[in-house]
Amino acid sequence: SDGYLNIIIQLVSLQITLIYIKEFINFSFFAKQYIYLIALMGIGGTIIFFLHLFIGVNPIFSVDYSESGTSYFLGLTTTNVYYNWTELRFMRFSGFFDEPGAFALYSIFAILLNKLYFKNFRIELTLIITTLFCFSLAFYAFLFFYFLLFYFTLNKFIYVLFAFFSILMLNSFLQNNLDSNPNSNINKIYQASFKRLE
Repeated sequence: SDGYLNIIIQLVSLQITLIYIKEFINFSFFAKQYIYLIALMGIGGTIIFFLHLFIGVNPIFSVDYSESGTSYFLGLTTTNVYYNWTELRFMRFSGFFDEPGAFALYSIFAILLNKLYFKNFRIELTLIITTLFCFSLAFYAFLFFYFLLFYFTLNKFIYVLFAFFSILMLNSFLQNNLDSNPNSNINKIYQASFKRLE
């Protein structure tokens, strides 16, 4: 079927790309450039996130790529989740990918490549902090396991409990303050966060 042909073409293309990188570019050089590119996208997205949150940023242009999806170009990043409410402005940046989850996935790859090959703590911290602001639930789940596998010790258990109870309190606060108006700010924040876990 066409699906299998598509997968075969993707796998052959990936194999050709990997051979080219190994023979002509050097994997270490490629990985370092990839990590820096993702970090720059994360920094640009975080800057635009806070600019939009505090003063508002209007899209330079938008592209409708499906019936339900519009991508907004904001200069240093793009997004398909862009709100400009009267009392609150919110966006989930996606770097130069089609959606925030895709940026989070490629950021996960960059974090792991950095941890395994370079162990550059400043780059690791930059990637983690900036990717937090794309609000990908998959990234938050990855981050939990990442810290558990690479950094967790029993004397740091108190921090895990603190984070766990903080998340529970935030969820409880949002659920207790839900409004009958579906367009209220609390409802919108809940819809964009804990509601997605359902």
